[in-house]
Amino acid sequence: MATISVRQLDDHVLEVLKARAAGNHRSLEGEVRNILESVAAADMAAQRKSFLALVDKVGWKARPGGPTSAELIRKNREQHLRKFRKR
Repeated sequence: MATISVRQLDDHVLEVLKARAAGNHRSLEGEVRNILESVAAADMAAQRKSFLALVDKVGWKARPGGPTSAELIRKNREQHLRKFRKR
C-alpha cells in the first residue's frame, strides 16, 4: 500500500475533515482514505460509462465475423481525425 503526505493544507480544511471523521466514527486518516476511495471509484465508473457509450456509438457487438479490435481502433481514429480536420 502506498503512503502520501499532504503539505500546506489549510487549517479550516483540516478542521472540517476532523469534524467529518468524528461524525462518521472514523479516524482522520480513515475519513481521508474513504474520501479518496470514493472519488477514485466515481472516476472509474465515469470512465467505464464513457467506454460503454463509445462501444454503443461504434455499434460493436461481440459476434463471429464482427470487426476486429484493430478495425474498431482504425474507425475511431478516422472519426476523430475528421472532426479535427473540420476545425
